[in-house]
Amino acid sequence: MADRLTASRLISDHMMLQRRKPVHLWGKTEPERKVRALLAVDEDPAAKPVEAETVAQADGSWSLFLPAMEASEESRTLTITDSGDERIVVHDVLIGEVWFASGQSNMDLMLERVRDRYPVEASEAEDRCLRCFKIAEHTYYHGPLAEPLTGEWWCVSPETILAFSATGYFFAKHYRKMTGVPVGFIHASLGGSRIAGWMSREMLAAPSDLMPGGYPAYLADAEHYADDAFLAGQVKKNEQQATTWNAELERREEQNKAGLLTKDSGDGHVSGLQNEIISVPCFFRDISELRGFIGKITLTKKFTITEEMLRRAADHARIRLFLGTMVDRDEVFVNGVKVGETGYQYPPRKY
Repeated sequence: MADRLTASRLISDHMMLQRRKPVHLWGKTEPERKVRALLAVDEDPAAKPVEAETVAQADGSWSLFLPAMEASEESRTLTITDSGDERIVVHDVLIGEVWFASGQSNMDLMLERVRDRYPVEASEAEDRCLRCFKIAEHTYYHGPLAEPLTGEWWCVSPETILAFSATGYFFAKHYRKMTGVPVGFIHASLGGSRIAGWMSREMLAAPSDLMPGGYPAYLADAEHYADDAFLAGQVKKNEQQATTWNAELERREEQNKAGLLTKDSGDGHVSGLQNEIISVPCFFRDISELRGFIGKITLTKKFTITEEMLRRAADHARIRLFLGTMVDRDEVFVNGVKVGETGYQYPPRKY
């Protein structure tokens, strides 16, 4: 039970409400308390506010609906009170279109990753009528959560846009241009996640023409990971494996520097490529000495920075090094100074 009035995390400053549909508000307070919500236009005191009220249930939960409204760029203030004199005030509320954006990395990809393609958007975009509620990555195997554990509403500005989903932002921008109304989207994505991880147990168990027996293997996985001890064990196991693998990699590297390893050491380690020339881009499988290799290699490239390049770099306050995509991870140094690293294969290396 709640000892004070609360509302869903989604009901917060800069929120976007769906036009032309009753607006659902909900939260918690003391049981049996009367809860009232009032939405008023900030710049027009004469405009009649919309309001609704309800009584909290025995468990303290409350739920009510404001009447449907048309889209508007006028800022509104939502005030929620209860009969115990508790109060919540939500500022800068707009009414427009609200969409749900979810998926894998293509949806999760932030504008930060494509800022070189859209430099004007990244530095100058500003529209208080384009908004995003970003839910942070979180796994939970005990059934659907009643509330998001993280998230806040952002308006598009140079300070926030780089954290927006690029796909979500450009969709919202186009939809706003097409409809002329404010647009917001709730963003919940996880790169590389499988669709089964987003499905309820009921969906996984339901028979279909393709799978008359449902998906028993995925259901079994869900049961395993619903065991907190099993989950903690898997996380610890993964961490230990990564630590052990990297420690072994460092040990072999030191041995190699000392000349203790040879190409045919029998442990899968390759040390016979020193000072060899490798043309990139390439795949290890196309180089006989590296076919099947798992480990670390160091590639060195000498290049010259001209006076013209330095002048252009000064104009842009930076030098950019684009290395494309690598599998699986990399660390990059220029004259011995580390300029960047990426821990997995998909992001283009832009340092």
